[in-house]
Amino acid sequence: MMPVQLPWDATWSLPTSSIVRLIRRADLEELATQPWAFDQLPQAEALSHTPRAGKSIEGRPLRPGYSAGVMPQGIGVLAPTVLSREISGPGTLLVSVGVDQEVASFRNPQPVRFQVLFNSSVLMDAGSMTWKDGTQSFLVEVPAAGTVQLQTKPAEVLPYGGHGDWCVLAWRPARD
Repeated sequence: MMPVQLPWDATWSLPTSSIVRLIRRADLEELATQPWAFDQLPQAEALSHTPRAGKSIEGRPLRPGYSAGVMPQGIGVLAPTVLSREISGPGTLLVSVGVDQEVASFRNPQPVRFQVLFNSSVLMDAGSMTWKDGTQSFLVEVPAAGTVQLQTKPAEVLPYGGHGDWCVLAWRPARD
């Protein structure tokens, strides 16, 4: 059992096997709830698959990977998409990525590649992922002020099914 201190001065004991991840929320800025510019979208003009805050690309709750459950915060995108944001200084980006479960019923769902770029240099590459791969979480060190890009692109050449989820998306500025 692991004791967890709650904000209202109470303690809660949890079985260690039940804990997947602990994230200290102090000093974090929730980036998923803030506006991102996007400059690359799929080529299908008839479909409106713009990135969606808090929802999958089809408007459902975010469910990255087969076992993650529903994520309350994040951005659902269709590959290829690039989200970009200016960062005012160095810090750490916490991000979880995964292919949304909504593609599980597709005949041939698209593998997706997730990358974090800083001023066009790759800082993180999750590799080729499918919805069966679950989620991957990363701490990405951003060295200075500049442009951070979240790039989602198809890992193979398939016409459909590249539904990616960028979840958590928290920013911690570096301390002086």
